[in-house]
Amino acid sequence: MRLASFLLYVLSWAALLLTSSTPLSAQFSATGTTALERQTLSFSDVLTMTTLAQGNLKLRHCTIRTDSNLTDPTREAEWRAQLLKASGKNGRILVDSKLEFDSCHFSAMKISGFEFEQGISFNGCTIDEYLGFEKCVIASLGISKTRIVTGVEVEGLVNFELDRCEIGSCVFASNSINSVNYERTHFMGGSQVFAPFSEPLNDFTLKQCLLDSNALFIIDGHIRSCNLSEDTAFGALNVSATILNMLKVEKSVFRGAILYDAFNTPERATTMRWEQFAGYKLTVSDTVNGLNVTEEDDYEMLLKTYSFFYNIYGKNWQDGSKNDCYVEMKTVQTRWLGLTYQRQPTFTNWLVWQLNVFLETFCKYGTEPVMAIQYSLWILLLFAALYFIFPSQPEAVNGVRFTHTFYDLASHKEERQRQAERIKDDIAALHHSHAVAPQLVRIIGAPFYYGHIVQYQLRLWIVRQSEYMQTLQRRWDDTSPQAGNRTGVIAIATFYFAGLLFIAALIRGINAGALSVNAFVTLGYGEIQAKGIARYLAVLEGALGWFLLSIFSVSLISQILQ
Repeated sequence: MRLASFLLYVLSWAALLLTSSTPLSAQFSATGTTALERQTLSFSDVLTMTTLAQGNLKLRHCTIRTDSNLTDPTREAEWRAQLLKASGKNGRILVDSKLEFDSCHFSAMKISGFEFEQGISFNGCTIDEYLGFEKCVIASLGISKTRIVTGVEVEGLVNFELDRCEIGSCVFASNSINSVNYERTHFMGGSQVFAPFSEPLNDFTLKQCLLDSNALFIIDGHIRSCNLSEDTAFGALNVSATILNMLKVEKSVFRGAILYDAFNTPERATTMRWEQFAGYKLTVSDTVNGLNVTEEDDYEMLLKTYSFFYNIYGKNWQDGSKNDCYVEMKTVQTRWLGLTYQRQPTFTNWLVWQLNVFLETFCKYGTEPVMAIQYSLWILLLFAALYFIFPSQPEAVNGVRFTHTFYDLASHKEERQRQAERIKDDIAALHHSHAVAPQLVRIIGAPFYYGHIVQYQLRLWIVRQSEYMQTLQRRWDDTSPQAGNRTGVIAIATFYFAGLLFIAALIRGINAGALSVNAFVTLGYGEIQAKGIARYLAVLEGALGWFLLSIFSVSLISQILQ
């Protein structure tokens, strides 16, 4: 009796479609596809027609409403029993045709206990509440350009694809999953993908997707291949899955927290640059990161997560990501040492903490030996400037101090005279030696002889020219201010004294630089010795040089060994 009434129900539904005055296409094409357009149908009617249809069914611009066959438990049980009797298999209603929705509108859609052998697709649809599949077997589920306000819940054997959709949330869990592909999809709520160990998910892909700030995306279970590409996640990402074959995370931007809990992946089959995770985004317990960790258990778990990334980069020869990951991990450790010192303010804890700070500042924990060289050069220049201000040796040439030239004119004149006399004596001695030497020696040594004569004459000329300062006042008095002759005297005097200042500054700068290098490399002072205030500066510079050169050597050796 029930079967007869069910058949009568189907026939009357078909007659209604065929006699409808509304323009529609309900014709079987050569490919065996039935198309319905701009109809208002109940969801149970659609499922009934799909189950009994001989070909594929496509609905365009239709409105699908929820009816009592799906909301009333008694009527639903009766309806399902009739469909199972007409087309049932293993307790599920068998649908061997493909169901397509194009630009349709749903209030809610929930399917339970169906087996879709050809799959279901949604294109350009709007689902005001939710889309759910429970205890279903779906060969392929495709959703593109579709807006689902509340969310999606899928359970069943399925190739699941989201393309250019807006999803409130998505929960995808099953005993048997084939592949999941989310592309250019906007997730506005929490989403989860899970695959059990017994039947791992073959392929999971996120490409150009957007996760809102309130969206928590969870990837859990066992996945053979996982690919996250060009995604932007403002919300939190929780990856606790076991990746069996391959993991790739590239060109993605994660604004929210990233929780890697009990995460496992093959190290040599993993590709993910550290720049995507940098900035203390790695978390434990959802919100605890390197900037706010206070509990020792959380701290150890966080370091374990960092070390997981560090080992992956080392296995894959990603030196840049490896060093950046290590620096952030050591920075977290430095902050923890500072927190330890605050809790136990001992000198040892302070020393350990400050040593980490020193290593971070001068060489990024040994990852950048060039930084030690850069800081060394700055320290050399700084102390050279201090030695320039507090000189240890007067700037002088041939015993004449340039700075005294301006003040002690008498002493300067006497010194110049003594220099001139010594040069003349050297010239006379050279003439005498040349005159008494054998002729063969004079011939062979002629170039040296005349070369020395020219050198002595040049030195004598320079000494005589420096006497200009002593005659400056006389020349100034001898010139007439009305004739404008004093302008020349002022110009010559300016150039002369500017030259003296330049030479004095140059000699003092050379002495300061030499003293700075000697003190920094702790090779000893040599001829230039630190005196006065410079002695204490040299001790400090020597200590800094010892530290920095040691750090540079260790960092360089570490990089070479790696």
